[in-house]
Amino acid sequence: MKELSLLAVAGALFVGGLTSEAQAATFTTSGLLTSPPVGAYELFVFDVDVAGTTTLQLSSDSDAFLGLFSGNGVLDNSTFISQDDDSGGGLNSFLSSTLAIGTYTAWITSHGSYWDTGSNAIATDHDHLPMNYTLTINTDISGASTVPLPAAAPLLGGGLGLLGFFGWRKKRKAAA
Repeated sequence: MKELSLLAVAGALFVGGLTSEAQAATFTTSGLLTSPPVGAYELFVFDVDVAGTTTLQLSSDSDAFLGLFSGNGVLDNSTFISQDDDSGGGLNSFLSSTLAIGTYTAWITSHGSYWDTGSNAIATDHDHLPMNYTLTINTDISGASTVPLPAAAPLLGGGLGLLGFFGWRKKRKAAA
């Protein structure tokens, strides 16, 4: 009887070990972006540990502007991914992008600055207002799905269980 229960536990561990759940990581920070100098901005560097969809939400009491770049704080056309002004509702910014594993930079500023791919630089078309902001980065790794249970796994578990049962039965008959 002891062998049968050990095989049952081993089968349960085998079948249970075939699935894995994806987890999300969320980072939130708040601050004040002051108005001088013109073109003032802040950079936030973050890592994506598992490829998938990453969302960035920038909420503020002013007109927020958000940019996304690959790498560790280098802003140029080769690292530029995307930017947004008002997709987050009202004057807030929102970006959603499928990102690979790596390091990325969120660039926040108030309306009046944007990334100009033509000049490969930050362009400023008017003065900034001071801005209280909250930046939320969510690496919802929906691109990494749960590993499915293979169709043959229950058959394998059942086969192992039968082999264990017949082995136990044979030992029991030999002992009698």
